[in-house]
Amino acid sequence: LRNQEARNIEDFIVNFKNDPTVKIPLVYNKFSGSRVLVMEWIDGIRCTDPQAIKEAGIDVEGFLTVGVSAALRQLLEFGLFHGDPHPGNVFAMRDGRIAYVDFGNVAVLSQV
Repeated sequence: LRNQEARNIEDFIVNFKNDPTVKIPLVYNKFSGSRVLVMEWIDGIRCTDPQAIKEAGIDVEGFLTVGVSAALRQLLEFGLFHGDPHPGNVFAMRDGRIAYVDFGNVAVLSQV
């Protein structure tokens, strides 16, 4: 059985496949199982360390714009959003992209 988190990651990869500003880690199915999920290493700076983000030369205002855009697309375009986007699950990548990890809590907006 594939686990739900892996399926959530695949959904996010599909949703953001044409967005060069968002990085979603790949899942290594060959090494994963029902209780272990192995995914691509994200070489970025956790958003828990804003000083390191500045020191890395990342355009903070540009990064915030990317983050807001990615969050709004999740809610308004895809109807599928990361349910736990605290600073430890969000990374600033040195090229200005935003990366998400921990897809165990993903929610779907219902059409009303």
